[in-house]
Amino acid sequence: MNRLTLVHLTFLGVGKPPATVEFSPGLTAIYGASERGKSYVEKSVDYMLGASELKPIPEDQGYSRILLGLRADDGRVLPLSRGLADSTIDVFNRDLRQLTTAPADATLSFKHSSTSQRNISRYLLKALGIDGLKILRNSRGEVRLLNFRDLARLSVINDSRMGGERSPVLTTGLPQNETSEKSVLKLLLTGQDEPVGPTAPGTVEKKVGKGQVEILDRLIDDAREKLTIAANQSELREQLARLQSSLDTATSRSGQLIASRSALLQRRRDLEASDSANQQRASEVRQLLARFALLREQ
Repeated sequence: MNRLTLVHLTFLGVGKPPATVEFSPGLTAIYGASERGKSYVEKSVDYMLGASELKPIPEDQGYSRILLGLRADDGRVLPLSRGLADSTIDVFNRDLRQLTTAPADATLSFKHSSTSQRNISRYLLKALGIDGLKILRNSRGEVRLLNFRDLARLSVINDSRMGGERSPVLTTGLPQNETSEKSVLKLLLTGQDEPVGPTAPGTVEKKVGKGQVEILDRLIDDAREKLTIAANQSELREQLARLQSSLDTATSRSGQLIASRSALLQRRRDLEASDSANQQRASEVRQLLARFALLREQ
């Protein structure tokens, strides 16, 4: 991953002396009493890196343009030039510290677009060598393309974020953005983007899945009741054996037991039919339980 280093922030206006803040090659700390412009410097850098607006202050009266010098890895200073109320940013391939009528090397929109190259976000991402890399969008594993605005918030950190309870890396302070903000830090540390993979179920999908599991649980409970009935087959077989014994005894008796024997024979046939039906039902229940178990594993 390449580097871009802040060099200077310069305010220019016709008939006004340049007002410049020089940045150190390393870490620059801007300090001072309240109402001395510290926050305005922070917001001005953010404005030059693609923020939508910069609220005016009395001290910027007469100034019409801001220059932000960026130094690339090869030592070149690439100034960004933007009017105080412009929606476009001019880019020059040479250091610039004064107003000029020379045409810019490129004029770019301040808004990021993943489908167009003509915006400051894509220009700076290309200069860093990370254009087209992806970060996590949310905890479900969905990804999106990196926006330079994800990095701009880490370029300048104010005292409120430094002294806050939350990490300065969590730039917005919104819980729903934590996943993407941590993913940005991971990209900066490793230089690798997030792979596109299967997404975790969302809230709606979890509710639907929970409902399906509840239905399956009820079906399994019903199947268990049916299986309990089928489990009594051994008792039925024992009863059938006892009836057969009684039938054998009755057959050896005299003719007055013939009527009773006929009734017992009929009962035997009924029990055999019931036993066959129970066996078929037990087989169907086992198949159904196997299918339910497979569905729950998926």
